Amino acid sequence: MKTLINSLLAPALLALVACTSAPTITPEQISATDVGPVPGDAEHAKIAAALDLLLKDPRSAEFKWGTPHKDALRTSGRIDAGWEIPVMINAKNGMGGYTGFKQWSFFLINGRIASYQDPRMAKLDLWTSVKQP
Repeated sequence: MKTLINSLLAPALLALVACTSAPTITPEQISATDVGPVPGDAEHAKIAAALDLLLKDPRSAEFKWGTPHKDALRTSGRIDAGWEIPVMINAKNGMGGYTGFKQWSFFLINGRIASYQDPRMAKLDLWTSVKQP
């Protein structure tokens, strides 16, 4: 019985804490925030270089760059404003065949890649943080 109560109570408490402690930011606040100039070719090059570590065959990658837009991303209880850059990527898999274009997103803060979202994580709306030296 104690295990049953704990298994029901713990998720409820976690949900309550998550709902009450999360700061919010409005679209108007994001729009008014200075997050630097609109990303361009230099940021595309940084993203392509990062993909060298993430793709099986990065030299085979084909890109369709989306329009960057200001956004906010919550990390470790903080909200950071920056640029989200969507990109469709088609690259070869381990067997040498192209996988088809898949949606990736990269979040830049002050011109540096802070997080990315690959197609698998997008299904869960999760982002992977990037640690910079």
